[in-house]
Amino acid sequence: MARRKSALRIVYPEEQRYECRDCPARCCKTWGIPVAQEVAHVILSDEELRGRLVGRAPGVLASGTLPMIERDRQLQCVLLDDDHLCALHKRLGHEALPSACQAYPFGFLEDEGGRTLTLLSRHCPSIRDNYGHPVGPLVRDKLSQAGGALPLAARMGLRSGRTLPVRAYLAVAEVWKELLREEGPVPGILKAYEFTDAFDECLLREVARGTDPEPRQLQKLLDEARARLGTPRVRHRRRPIWQARIFYAHFLGGLSYPTRVLTEYAVARPTVGQRIGAWGNKLAWMLHVGTVDLLHVPGRVAPGKIDRVPTFLAGEQRELVVDYLCEVIDRRQPFTKMTYLTRALVNLGLSVALVSRFARASALGHGHAEVTQGDVAEAVGVADLLMTHRREGERNLVLDNLQLVLMSDPRLLPRFLASEA
Repeated sequence: MARRKSALRIVYPEEQRYECRDCPARCCKTWGIPVAQEVAHVILSDEELRGRLVGRAPGVLASGTLPMIERDRQLQCVLLDDDHLCALHKRLGHEALPSACQAYPFGFLEDEGGRTLTLLSRHCPSIRDNYGHPVGPLVRDKLSQAGGALPLAARMGLRSGRTLPVRAYLAVAEVWKELLREEGPVPGILKAYEFTDAFDECLLREVARGTDPEPRQLQKLLDEARARLGTPRVRHRRRPIWQARIFYAHFLGGLSYPTRVLTEYAVARPTVGQRIGAWGNKLAWMLHVGTVDLLHVPGRVAPGKIDRVPTFLAGEQRELVVDYLCEVIDRRQPFTKMTYLTRALVNLGLSVALVSRFARASALGHGHAEVTQGDVAEAVGVADLLMTHRREGERNLVLDNLQLVLMSDPRLLPRFLASEA
């Protein structure tokens, strides 16, 4: 599936294609685009570009983000023209763009073998639908534009307080992939959670604290932990539990209008009506009342009716979600910062919930009786943007607190995912 160029040591999907065309400039919309001070100075030095910086725009630019204005009920960069092309690019060329704009939809991470892994955002339609030219000839330049590759965390933690070196925690993650392939998204996540705790118990019993398991011993512990697993029992719930509703209110509510245009990098100050509408979005997702205007979904959708769309994670569309989860693990993105393995696993579970809820909302908005492959592909792109391609260093207190709650009570994650199973 992937090949390694020996001279570059860059791994990329051999079959993947990319071309920046046939897209309404998604990368220039919705999300905050970081900008270095040198690029900000270039923009301010150009009379035509500086003329676009009205209202709060100069202050937003000075804070390190490209200012955004509202167009068609969505935020877009102030430098984006009506033809969906960038004014900065037109005037000064590709090299003048912020590094995030130059590199998108590519990102890079250094794996345990010292190779550079290519990370491709599924929110980009070309990556999602796999059209254009082979990505291979692009990776060298994109790596330079991205400013290099992120390293893996040296160690990851277990619930007991023990930590594992890279080779050990990635061996645990490989078992996660096996369980996802065998069981599907929801039971696979739950079984992987049980396996990780079982491995922790085996490690505590057989390996002295302060000592890492040897390769042969590590495989024995992995096999022993797998042998202790039972059959996951997932009971479907018709309605999401309260914690899940808060999660959807934060993430999907954030993609609903007018909430999606009320950000710190928006040029216009929010109106009273928009503030009221944002609260209405939160209530709609938490209490299942009213309707919402959800990004990339036609018309208005009633959150309370999403549960009428049949779940699909155990059906023919499940492999699309499993493939995505395994891709995230292969990209090593859950392991760029030292944290608990269970936290990384919980984050994968939240991604499953987000994909499922958005895909069912998309089916409802499109008038589909069941979730289609297109609904799932769009949902995976949204989850990839929100859960794995957030700006490095950006804190999300709602997500952080929810992860801690789900980690503290192992009984809660099955209930959280039960409305999507």
